[in-house]
Amino acid sequence: MSSKTDGMLRAFFSGGSVIFLIWLVDDSIPEGVGSAMILGVGSISAALYAIWADRKNAE
Repeated sequence: MSSKTDGMLRAFFSGGSVIFLIWLVDDSIPEGVGSAMILGVGSISAALYAIWADRKNAE
């Protein structure tokens, strides 16, 4: 696996796990919303890492 893919996976799981911990503590968040937030934040984290890695490699 390439280092960029590895970094994107780490970013996805790091971002998603932070939201999971918030969702675990706060019972007022519905299950569907919590799941969508985990996937959304994880995906955004992975995309931001990919953008950062591309810019770093372009220098």
